[in-house]
Amino acid sequence: MAGNRNTGRLPPIATPVYLDATMVGPLVDALVEQLSDEKLPIILINDCSLDNSHEACLAIQRRLSDIVVYIRLTKNGGELNAVTTGLRRAKGEFVATMGDNFQNAPSAVSKHRGCRPKKGFDVVYSCYRIEKNFWLRNLGGRFNDDAANFMLNKPLRLYLSCLRCIGRFLVGEIVKRRGPVPYVDGLILGCASNIGRVEARHDRRREGQSGDTLMKLLRLWKNMFVDFSIPPLRVSGVLDPVSGSGSNA
Repeated sequence: MAGNRNTGRLPPIATPVYLDATMVGPLVDALVEQLSDEKLPIILINDCSLDNSHEACLAIQRRLSDIVVYIRLTKNGGELNAVTTGLRRAKGEFVATMGDNFQNAPSAVSKHRGCRPKKGFDVVYSCYRIEKNFWLRNLGGRFNDDAANFMLNKPLRLYLSCLRCIGRFLVGEIVKRRGPVPYVDGLILGCASNIGRVEARHDRRREGQSGDTLMKLLRLWKNMFVDFSIPPLRVSGVLDPVSGSGSNA
């Protein structure tokens, strides 16, 4: 497919779209303008939005059919599920992921231009001096960061941002995962040994509000604890002999 071509210099970008019909068009135009010297493949994944995101994405795909691939999901599965869907469609040596709400400036993508292949990183995350999220998202992000430090042995100075550049091997490992909540960062940290950081600007949402709710964040933390950490295994190892001896009494 034409939209999946990779120049070998810039990664294709997988971008989940949810309730952002008015922002996805300007975002794609800004990406094209910032990186106009190259054919930048962009994969838009509509996470079953209830607004006019479908019509907006279709219009973009028709206008920029040589670089834009559009995927419409039939059920809302959350941002991480949409990201994984985009990774399955992306081609090339490495793939970038970013949000659709302009909190990551389109110019930040170019900072990943040569960082991963030149320095041999498995994955490169963007990091921010100041994070400008809604207070609940900031609180959840800090908790998620502390939990990942404890459960996943995440490097202390690494921030798990949605703007990442992922190498082909890791992409392959992520898309193998079949489950209800694919925790992308947990899979990355479980496989990657050489992780890079690129400083980028973080902005407030141009409009609307985050789709993250307390319930969604709780599901993510539960998934991290059960599927990607050692403590539950240690707890079960202690409890199993006890339960076993009790049943034989």
